[in-house]
Amino acid sequence: MNLINQIINLGVKPTYEGWETQITRTLNLIGLIAGFNVFISALIFPILGIYGFQTIFIVYSFLSPLIIVINRFAGYRAATHIFYMVSAVLMFFLTAKMGIDSYILVFFFPLILSTILLLGRKETFVHLVISLLYFVFCLIGIVYAFAYDLLKIQFTPELFETLRLYVISLGIFSSIIMVVIITHGNLKRENQIKKMLKEKEILLAEVYHRVKNNMNIVTSLLNLRKNMSESEEVKTALESCRQRVYAMSLVHEKFFKQDNLTGIQFDIYAKELVRAISATFDNKNETVCTLQADSVQLSVDQAIPCGLILNEIITNSFKHGQPLTGRQEINIEITLNKKVVRLSVKDNGQGFDPSTKKFSESSMGIELIHSLCDQLDATCEYKADKGSHFVISFKKNK
Repeated sequence: MNLINQIINLGVKPTYEGWETQITRTLNLIGLIAGFNVFISALIFPILGIYGFQTIFIVYSFLSPLIIVINRFAGYRAATHIFYMVSAVLMFFLTAKMGIDSYILVFFFPLILSTILLLGRKETFVHLVISLLYFVFCLIGIVYAFAYDLLKIQFTPELFETLRLYVISLGIFSSIIMVVIITHGNLKRENQIKKMLKEKEILLAEVYHRVKNNMNIVTSLLNLRKNMSESEEVKTALESCRQRVYAMSLVHEKFFKQDNLTGIQFDIYAKELVRAISATFDNKNETVCTLQADSVQLSVDQAIPCGLILNEIITNSFKHGQPLTGRQEINIEITLNKKVVRLSVKDNGQGFDPSTKKFSESSMGIELIHSLCDQLDATCEYKADKGSHFVISFKKNK
């Protein structure tokens, strides 16, 4: 078995991509099966009393190893063309000699299927067309040979039945061998792919876990420095930074805890983020913060900027969205409609005029929101209707 694997791997180069390695291995395998068929036929035909094919079989018995040698030194493209050209010539002679009733034509189907199996890619499409043309010309030659009764050997009815039975048996046996070997190879590659995928998932999860831990350290340091400061301005700035780092850290935490590594459930993330922001301002304002969210899954690339936008808008509403009278209310809606995510945050505060100098110079948070919207390729609308109302819309990644 090790010797067969070594033969099958002849010609595989370290620079090959996965599909090129597959073509090289499969071509060697098909060459071995074809060589086996020809060699067995060279031995069996004389025993059955069938003559007239020995020269063809002997010549082609040496051509099969030659294909593997060409594959090794000249590459799979040259080996493929030579293999199918030689196979087409062999099929012409065998079919013309044995006749259409011998069922030798059944070998055309595995040959054509193997051609598609080897070269059925856009990178090798031209070679596929050329290889199939070999069989087209072969069929034209066979039709011509039948029309003018060329090369055909006359057999007795008993000998012809024996020949037909042998051809059918060899065809079935060869097909079974090819199916078993190719299936075994596919299962082996599938297990390797699953193993590599699992390793990458573990590595990716470990990376997000470490990022989350590092961000938690940063938030702890910012919180510690904030508690040590006596300046309210410094405390406010440090708290804003801490909250932003926490918003990013929460994305990695949610991503790490789930089995699906393609994205995070942003609706679940938003609920926890709103709860954390509410807890930060709980002792300062009597605020009712409501959240209505559709089930939305976002990639990490979209979840982080979207989470930061949500953090900035809600934090600004808590800080600056107090109404003149009554209780402060913040309403958050996250909807998904035809792959468009809509993030709406509305409060009942006093609002502000975007055209005023105060707005343009007010805070880094507003500038950060617009910068993050550019990153998301999102639209940002602001309405001052009985309070502040931000509407962010962007297309969800696939």
